[in-house]
Amino acid sequence: AAAMPSLRVGTWNIAGARREQTNQVDLDAVVAGVRALGVDLLAVQEVDRMLARSGRADQPAVIAQALGTDWFWSYAPALVGDDFRPLSGPDPGGPGYGNLLVSRLPLAAVEHLRFPPAGGGEQRTAILASIQVGSRPVTVAATHLSNRQGHNVRQLRELQAVAGSRASPRLLVGDLNMPSTVLMFASRRGWPETGRGRTWPNSAPTQQLDHILRNDPAGAVQPRGARVAAAPVSDHRALVVELDIAAS
Repeated sequence: AAAMPSLRVGTWNIAGARREQTNQVDLDAVVAGVRALGVDLLAVQEVDRMLARSGRADQPAVIAQALGTDWFWSYAPALVGDDFRPLSGPDPGGPGYGNLLVSRLPLAAVEHLRFPPAGGGEQRTAILASIQVGSRPVTVAATHLSNRQGHNVRQLRELQAVAGSRASPRLLVGDLNMPSTVLMFASRRGWPETGRGRTWPNSAPTQQLDHILRNDPAGAVQPRGARVAAAPVSDHRALVVELDIAAS
Protein backbone atom coordinates (compact mmCIF):
# COMPACT_ATOMS: atom_id res chain seq x y z
CA ALA A 1 0.00 0.00 0.00
CA ALA A 2 1.18 3.53 -0.74
CA ALA A 3 2.28 5.58 2.24
CA MET A 4 -0.32 8.02 3.51
CA PRO A 5 0.28 11.59 2.46
CA SER A 6 1.71 13.54 5.35
CA LEU A 7 1.29 17.20 6.12
CA ARG A 8 3.63 19.13 8.39
CA VAL A 9 1.77 22.10 9.87
CA GLY A 10 3.23 24.97 11.86
CA THR A 11 2.08 28.07 13.68
CA TRP A 12 4.26 30.95 14.88
CA ASN A 13 3.47 34.37 16.33
CA ILE A 14 6.50 36.40 15.14
CA ALA A 15 5.68 39.62 17.08
CA GLY A 16 6.34 41.73 13.99
CA ALA A 17 9.84 40.20 13.80
CA ARG A 18 10.85 41.95 17.01
CA ARG A 19 13.22 40.37 19.49
CA GLU A 20 11.62 39.45 22.82
CA GLN A 21 10.98 42.50 25.03
CA THR A 22 12.64 44.89 22.57
CA ASN A 23 11.73 46.96 19.50
CA GLN A 24 14.68 45.52 17.60
CA VAL A 25 13.43 44.07 14.31
CA ASP A 26 15.22 41.00 12.94
CA LEU A 27 13.39 39.76 9.86
CA ASP A 28 16.43 37.65 8.85
CA ALA A 29 16.01 35.64 12.07
CA VAL A 30 12.33 35.10 11.22
CA VAL A 31 13.21 33.95 7.69
CA ALA A 32 15.85 31.54 9.02
CA GLY A 33 13.42 30.29 11.67
CA VAL A 34 10.60 29.76 9.17
CA ARG A 35 12.86 27.84 6.77
CA ALA A 36 14.15 25.64 9.58
CA LEU A 37 10.60 24.50 10.45
CA GLY A 38 10.41 22.41 7.26
CA VAL A 39 6.61 22.76 7.07
CA ASP A 40 4.09 22.33 4.25
CA LEU A 41 1.61 24.77 5.79
CA LEU A 42 2.39 27.66 8.10
CA ALA A 43 0.17 30.13 9.96
CA VAL A 44 2.02 33.27 11.06
CA GLN A 45 0.59 35.89 13.42
CA GLU A 46 1.53 39.53 14.14
CA VAL A 47 2.96 40.04 10.66
CA ASP A 48 3.77 43.66 9.76
CA ARG A 49 3.32 44.88 6.20
CA MET A 50 5.15 48.08 5.23
CA LEU A 51 4.84 49.55 8.72
CA ALA A 52 7.15 52.32 9.87
CA ARG A 53 7.93 50.44 13.10
CA SER A 54 9.47 47.56 11.13
CA GLY A 55 11.34 49.53 8.50
CA ARG A 56 8.56 49.35 5.87
CA ALA A 57 9.45 45.73 5.07
CA ASP A 58 6.78 43.67 3.32
CA GLN A 59 6.98 40.86 5.88
CA PRO A 60 4.20 38.68 4.36
CA ALA A 61 5.88 38.63 0.95
CA VAL A 62 9.37 38.13 2.40
CA ILE A 63 8.23 35.18 4.56
CA ALA A 64 6.22 33.54 1.77
CA GLN A 65 9.06 33.89 -0.75
CA ALA A 66 11.56 32.54 1.78
CA LEU A 67 9.57 29.28 1.83
CA GLY A 68 9.44 29.11 -1.96
CA THR A 69 8.70 31.33 -4.94
CA ASP A 70 6.04 28.83 -6.01
CA TRP A 71 4.29 28.70 -2.62
CA PHE A 72 0.78 30.04 -2.11
CA TRP A 73 -0.13 32.63 0.48
CA SER A 74 -2.85 34.87 1.80
CA TYR A 75 -2.47 37.84 4.14
CA ALA A 76 -5.39 39.12 6.22
CA PRO A 77 -4.66 42.48 7.83
CA ALA A 78 -6.67 43.24 10.95
CA LEU A 79 -5.32 46.78 11.34
CA VAL A 80 -4.18 49.20 8.64
CA GLY A 81 -2.06 52.35 8.57
CA ASP A 82 0.76 53.37 10.88
CA ASP A 83 -1.99 54.45 13.30
CA PHE A 84 -3.39 50.86 13.39
CA ARG A 85 -7.03 51.46 12.40
CA PRO A 86 -9.36 48.44 12.36
CA LEU A 87 -9.77 47.43 8.71
CA SER A 88 -13.29 47.84 7.36
CA GLY A 89 -14.02 47.06 3.74
CA PRO A 90 -11.46 45.60 1.33
CA ASP A 91 -7.73 45.59 2.03
CA PRO A 92 -6.34 48.93 0.77
CA GLY A 93 -2.77 47.61 0.63
CA GLY A 94 0.06 49.56 2.22
CA PRO A 95 0.81 49.52 5.95
CA GLY A 96 -0.97 46.74 7.80
CA TYR A 97 -0.76 44.21 10.61
CA GLY A 98 -2.35 40.78 10.71
CA ASN A 99 -2.29 37.08 9.84
CA LEU A 100 -0.46 35.21 7.12
CA LEU A 101 -1.11 31.70 5.79
CA VAL A 102 1.58 30.13 3.58
CA SER A 103 1.18 26.77 1.84
CA ARG A 104 3.15 24.47 -0.44
CA LEU A 105 -0.23 23.25 -1.74
CA PRO A 106 -2.61 25.59 -3.60
CA LEU A 107 -4.99 27.55 -1.35
CA ALA A 108 -8.57 27.47 -2.65
CA ALA A 109 -11.82 29.08 -1.46
CA VAL A 110 -9.88 31.66 0.56
CA GLU A 111 -12.01 33.82 2.84
CA HIS A 112 -11.03 36.41 5.46
CA LEU A 113 -13.15 36.73 8.62
CA ARG A 114 -13.00 39.70 10.97
CA PHE A 115 -13.73 39.67 14.68
CA PRO A 116 -14.57 43.27 15.66
CA PRO A 117 -12.60 44.98 18.44
CA ALA A 118 -13.64 43.32 21.68
CA GLY A 119 -13.74 44.92 25.12
CA GLY A 120 -11.26 47.61 24.13
CA GLY A 121 -8.99 45.05 22.45
CA GLU A 122 -7.89 45.18 18.82
CA GLN A 123 -9.71 43.79 15.82
CA ARG A 124 -8.68 40.21 14.94
CA THR A 125 -8.92 38.20 11.73
CA ALA A 126 -8.97 34.62 10.51
CA ILE A 127 -8.09 33.11 7.15
CA LEU A 128 -10.20 30.20 5.91
CA ALA A 129 -8.96 28.11 3.00
CA SER A 130 -9.07 24.67 1.46
CA ILE A 131 -6.08 22.57 0.44
CA GLN A 132 -6.01 19.21 -1.32
CA VAL A 133 -3.88 16.58 0.45
CA GLY A 134 -3.68 13.58 -1.85
CA SER A 135 -7.30 12.85 -2.73
CA ARG A 136 -8.74 14.62 0.30
CA PRO A 137 -9.79 18.26 0.70
CA VAL A 138 -8.70 19.71 4.05
CA THR A 139 -10.21 22.89 5.51
CA VAL A 140 -7.71 25.21 7.21
CA ALA A 141 -8.57 28.08 9.56
CA ALA A 142 -5.63 30.26 10.64
CA THR A 143 -6.15 32.90 13.30
CA HIS A 144 -4.90 35.11 16.12
CA LEU A 145 -7.61 35.43 18.76
CA SER A 146 -8.15 38.22 21.29
CA ASN A 147 -6.00 38.36 24.41
CA ARG A 148 -9.14 39.31 26.35
CA GLN A 149 -10.41 36.19 28.09
CA GLY A 150 -14.03 35.49 27.20
CA HIS A 151 -13.79 37.38 23.91
CA ASN A 152 -11.31 34.80 22.60
CA VAL A 153 -13.68 32.00 23.64
CA ARG A 154 -16.53 33.54 21.59
CA GLN A 155 -14.20 34.05 18.62
CA LEU A 156 -12.94 30.47 18.82
CA ARG A 157 -16.45 29.02 18.86
CA GLU A 158 -17.54 31.27 15.99
CA LEU A 159 -14.53 30.23 13.90
CA GLN A 160 -15.13 26.55 14.67
CA ALA A 161 -18.76 26.96 13.54
CA VAL A 162 -17.73 28.63 10.25
CA ALA A 163 -14.99 26.06 9.57
CA GLY A 164 -17.48 23.33 10.47
CA SER A 165 -19.65 24.32 7.50
CA ARG A 166 -16.76 23.43 5.16
CA ALA A 167 -15.37 20.03 4.12
CA SER A 168 -13.80 17.83 6.80
CA PRO A 169 -11.21 17.16 8.03
CA ARG A 170 -10.64 20.64 9.42
CA LEU A 171 -7.57 22.18 11.03
CA LEU A 172 -7.66 25.28 13.24
CA VAL A 173 -4.21 26.77 13.60
CA GLY A 174 -2.84 29.81 15.39
CA ASP A 175 -2.25 31.88 18.50
CA LEU A 176 -5.50 31.32 20.40
CA ASN A 177 -4.34 33.34 23.43
CA MET A 178 -5.51 30.65 25.83
CA PRO A 179 -3.65 27.82 27.54
CA SER A 180 -4.71 24.22 26.94
CA THR A 181 -6.62 24.06 30.25
CA VAL A 182 -8.88 26.94 29.17
CA LEU A 183 -9.06 25.68 25.59
CA MET A 184 -10.49 22.34 26.73
CA PHE A 185 -13.51 24.11 28.21
CA ALA A 186 -13.75 26.87 25.60
CA SER A 187 -13.64 24.74 22.49
CA ARG A 188 -16.62 23.14 20.80
CA ARG A 189 -16.65 19.37 21.17
CA GLY A 190 -14.72 17.31 18.66
CA TRP A 191 -11.77 19.70 18.17
CA PRO A 192 -8.84 18.00 19.98
CA GLU A 193 -5.27 19.27 19.87
CA THR A 194 -2.94 17.51 17.42
CA GLY A 195 0.10 18.12 19.63
CA ARG A 196 1.20 19.78 22.83
CA GLY A 197 4.17 21.93 23.76
CA ARG A 198 4.84 25.12 25.68
CA THR A 199 5.29 28.08 23.34
CA TRP A 200 5.25 31.22 25.51
CA PRO A 201 7.26 33.14 26.58
CA ASN A 202 10.07 32.31 24.18
CA SER A 203 12.92 32.72 26.68
CA ALA A 204 11.44 30.26 29.21
CA PRO A 205 8.06 28.90 28.10
CA THR A 206 5.53 28.22 30.84
CA GLN A 207 2.39 27.73 28.75
CA GLN A 208 1.00 26.84 25.37
CA LEU A 209 -0.89 29.69 23.69
CA ASP A 210 -0.32 28.42 20.14
CA HIS A 211 -2.38 25.45 19.02
CA ILE A 212 -3.19 23.18 16.10
CA LEU A 213 -6.65 21.62 16.52
CA ARG A 214 -8.36 19.07 14.32
CA ASN A 215 -12.01 18.34 13.65
CA ASP A 216 -12.08 15.00 11.93
CA PRO A 217 -15.35 13.03 12.13
CA ALA A 218 -14.11 10.42 9.61
CA GLY A 219 -10.85 9.78 11.48
CA ALA A 220 -8.70 10.68 8.48
CA VAL A 221 -6.01 12.59 10.40
CA GLN A 222 -3.35 10.73 12.40
CA PRO A 223 -1.05 12.99 14.47
CA ARG A 224 2.53 11.68 14.29
CA GLY A 225 4.21 13.95 16.79
CA ALA A 226 4.71 17.57 17.73
CA ARG A 227 7.69 19.76 18.45
CA VAL A 228 8.32 23.29 19.63
CA ALA A 229 10.96 25.33 17.81
CA ALA A 230 12.70 28.41 19.22
CA ALA A 231 14.35 31.24 17.29
CA PRO A 232 16.18 34.33 18.63
CA VAL A 233 13.21 36.51 17.72
CA SER A 234 9.60 36.97 18.97
CA ASP A 235 8.11 36.30 22.41
CA HIS A 236 6.59 33.04 21.09
CA ARG A 237 8.09 29.76 19.99
CA ALA A 238 6.66 27.93 16.98
CA LEU A 239 4.58 24.74 17.23
CA VAL A 240 4.94 22.13 14.47
CA VAL A 241 2.90 18.94 14.07
CA GLU A 242 3.29 16.05 11.65
CA LEU A 243 -0.02 14.64 10.39
CA ASP A 244 -0.82 11.62 8.24
CA ILE A 245 -3.97 12.13 6.18
CA ALA A 246 -5.73 9.06 4.85
CA ALA A 247 -7.02 8.94 1.27
CA SER A 248 -10.73 9.59 0.84
